[in-house]
Amino acid sequence: MDFINDLLTDRQKGILQYRHDGLTQQQIADIIGTSKANVCMQERKARENIIRAERCIEWIINLESQND
Repeated sequence: MDFINDLLTDRQKGILQYRHDGLTQQQIADIIGTSKANVCMQERKARENIIRAERCIEWIINLESQND
């Protein structure tokens, strides 16, 4: 199973990569042919998904540590 593809869309992954590379939201919007508002929304949704995944992992780790 490819969990990263279940977590983020290709567009979200691309936006996060561009942001990691130091591009502004407006620069990304110009490159991918959309609005800055859309880039902002996609980045926010991607980061929310990552936070939810982190919380899920923490929950599983805590659950497993209770069984030790």
